[in-house]
Amino acid sequence: MEGMRRAGTSKARPSKRKFSSYSRLHQVLAEFDDDSEAVEPKVVAASAPTKSGPGRHPQGCLLRIQQAVLNHSKTFRVMFPLSHPEGKGTSDDNPIHLPDDPEHFCGAPSEYHGPTVMPHPDKPSVEYIVGVLRVARKYGFALAEEWALRALRTEFSVGSRQWQDALARPSREDIQRSLVLLRLAQQEGGLDDFLGAALYLLCTEETWDEDECLYGGMHIQDASRLAQGTRRLYRLSGSKSTVGVGWRSFIRTKEVIEEVITAMAP
Repeated sequence: MEGMRRAGTSKARPSKRKFSSYSRLHQVLAEFDDDSEAVEPKVVAASAPTKSGPGRHPQGCLLRIQQAVLNHSKTFRVMFPLSHPEGKGTSDDNPIHLPDDPEHFCGAPSEYHGPTVMPHPDKPSVEYIVGVLRVARKYGFALAEEWALRALRTEFSVGSRQWQDALARPSREDIQRSLVLLRLAQQEGGLDDFLGAALYLLCTEETWDEDECLYGGMHIQDASRLAQGTRRLYRLSGSKSTVGVGWRSFIRTKEVIEEVITAMAP
């Protein structure tokens, strides 16, 4: 890598270790057994907002959320008709049971309560953002869906400043969050718009690519796409047009980004 950064006639090329590590990763993951058992979701009992104050707890529990907030959801407007004040969800003894993670569920009405009453985490995890997106889409919380999509675009969009900064100097956390997004995309769906940026970041980093704790659980399909992108990146780096171009400048070139991401498309 040092040779690539010197001025002169050197070409921008990834290290041989980088290229071989993904080939090895692909071979290992080809034997991965994808028939793992699904994890049973937590159950949260959400009671109607007849008592003041929203609740939040990391375990399955009762959540008291104001009906004015829940009315932003078409689903909950049906659950809480004004003509049936004693219906399901109107007391702690008669809650509505929801198969959602309580923390993710609370993230949806957070957009309506405001950051003071029910704030999001200071630096939300990818699991949290995707979880809020899932809840928002499921129950029709439009503002929560907008928040989650905005958070994902900020981190996993090739045009965002945050992604460009990560591309220039990726941290272990940057790589881990990209891998988490890939894993969740295999389970969730609806995240395709963000996968190209995540995969490209993994293609170009050379610090953590042999960390089995990070890459060991990658799905075979993602490993295959990553190998395809790395091969395309390697070929592009050997072209005559890269003479005298440093590695970091090369991988931030718009044409290179677009071609490699296209090569990794499903």
